[in-house]
Amino acid sequence: TEVSDSRPPEYISTVEYTLSPMEGGPSVVLTFSDLDGIECNDPIITGGTLQANQTYTGSLLLIDDTKAFPEVVMEEITGDDDQYQFFFEVDTTYLQVSCNDEDKNGDPLGLETILTTGNPGAIQLKITLLKYLNKSAEGVAEGDITYATGDERSEVIFPIQIE
Repeated sequence: TEVSDSRPPEYISTVEYTLSPMEGGPSVVLTFSDLDGIECNDPIITGGTLQANQTYTGSLLLIDDTKAFPEVVMEEITGDDDQYQFFFEVDTTYLQVSCNDEDKNGDPLGLETILTTGNPGAIQLKITLLKYLNKSAEGVAEGDITYATGDERSEVIFPIQIE
């Protein structure tokens, strides 16, 4: 997954989504790792178990592990934050995610989130990073990717069990 088109492309090989219960307790770290890109090996995806009817703070970390010295890709996004937004797609019966940070224009970014669980169940959480999207399009400020357009820079799907 590329992250920049004006500088040498950065590959997002690892996505870590750390979820910390607001009422205390151990964090849950969801991970996606794809060190060879579109080559032969499938990505390694680690989901997690969350407690029902709880609120978590979420924090995303993006890394390019394909270089001799792994590189955190966050500076690219935070430096041009008005050009990026993360979208979180999930069955809202079980889970709701809202952005807890903004770009320099006051629009949602999504590196920091609030996640609220609902009923127990097995679900999938899809996280998509878009660049050059239309942040003023219908629903985008509320996290609806439908009319955002833009260039997809990363998409991962995490399995989550809510107990």
